[in-house]
Amino acid sequence: MAETTKPVHIDRLDATFVCHIRYSEASVSRGADQPATEDEEAVMITVHDIGHNHTHFGKFFQQDDMRSITKHTTVVHIDVPGHEDPPSKIPDGKPYPTLRQLGEAIPDILRDIGINGPVIGLGRGAGANVLCWFALTNPSRVLGLILLECTAMHAGFLEWAQEKYIVLQLHKKMTDSAEKFLLWHYFGNTDAYNVSSIQEYHDYLHNHANSDNMGHYIESYMNREDIHERLREFTCSVLLVTGALSQHASQVQSMAGYFDIKKTNMLCLSDVGTDIMGEAGQQLAESVFYFLQGLGLIAFEKHTPSPSKGKIN
Repeated sequence: MAETTKPVHIDRLDATFVCHIRYSEASVSRGADQPATEDEEAVMITVHDIGHNHTHFGKFFQQDDMRSITKHTTVVHIDVPGHEDPPSKIPDGKPYPTLRQLGEAIPDILRDIGINGPVIGLGRGAGANVLCWFALTNPSRVLGLILLECTAMHAGFLEWAQEKYIVLQLHKKMTDSAEKFLLWHYFGNTDAYNVSSIQEYHDYLHNHANSDNMGHYIESYMNREDIHERLREFTCSVLLVTGALSQHASQVQSMAGYFDIKKTNMLCLSDVGTDIMGEAGQQLAESVFYFLQGLGLIAFEKHTPSPSKGKIN
């Protein structure tokens, strides 16, 4: 896949979003300096979860199994305010956007980088919820959504209380308790997970992230609106993905029942936990490939799985 361009800073909602654009190989080969939405097969945007930024998608998109997609797809990774690398501290007392406001800002962000046609969205957790708002408020801009570990319900009291406790700590510094919560959120049972992946995330939290900014995004997530009753309003196709061993699996499966069954696919990966891209990157890539083909995209491509199986190292 082509190299990412320099980050593009875009001011919206009295805050700064940062876009990282990876042009498709086809657009680079013909010398295009902007993503094309008419003669390119697809444009895909990503929105990250709490506790991370666009780099969480890096290894997944760089794996060989995504090559049949990225050859013809321009990918735009969006960092929500305060989560770029290096992060700019959000001023004290400044209101942070809600998940709904973040989703509503996406059309203007895309317009500013020259993308005016419909896109595919890929998001995890809070980022998936942001994309739901994007689709609800701007249905003509969305061809399809791939939602990993997404929930449509508001936070229950126990979740809200736990996250509130973590937010109060993060507004001061990254604590052991906050790190354990984020490790659980991303990896579930860390005792059974790849040690190098946990160490890599530890390095991100302590050397690349701003804990105060992270707390603001978590606060928006814990105060999210319940959108169950609005899911039938979706006009785009949806691929819901969870791991059978994920602590979020029941919420994702419950969410599936509210979508239009004719436009929704549910993928529950057996023997997979919360980190779907890391634990089952090859399976996810294959599902994304066929999802895009179901939308009439990359129809001339064939998916050839790589010889490697299992986790992305």
